[in-house]
Amino acid sequence: TERCGLRTFSFRLTNAMVQSSNKYPLNGRQHEVAMYQYFDVRDFAAMIEKVFVADQLEHEIFLLSALDSTHTDPTGEVIARYYPEVESRYESLETYSPFVSMEKARKLLGFEPRYSWRNVETSASHKGAVSRPG
Repeated sequence: TERCGLRTFSFRLTNAMVQSSNKYPLNGRQHEVAMYQYFDVRDFAAMIEKVFVADQLEHEIFLLSALDSTHTDPTGEVIARYYPEVESRYESLETYSPFVSMEKARKLLGFEPRYSWRNVETSASHKGAVSRPG
């Protein structure tokens, strides 16, 4: 792709959520295969837009997740209860931190997910937008 002057971007997606979705919250070990991660499709559209205008990038892979998990229990408790053998790579965890990091998208794109199933605003102009969960 470099030889042809093409830019390539890959997105590693978790579970897609649409605004009308009612499949969260989760408890116990439901949807364990996805590590309790999700994203709102509106955030995915916003991330793609950021990639298109980021002229300095040529070939990147981005993870996409909301800023919180789908689990009802705090992330630290979920890890300790269900995955005690796993080494934590977090310096610190917010209450409902996702199990994956969005740091690369933050640094390279200035992208921050806006939507969460936890705290939906009711204002028409920002329906579903939230402050950082946790």
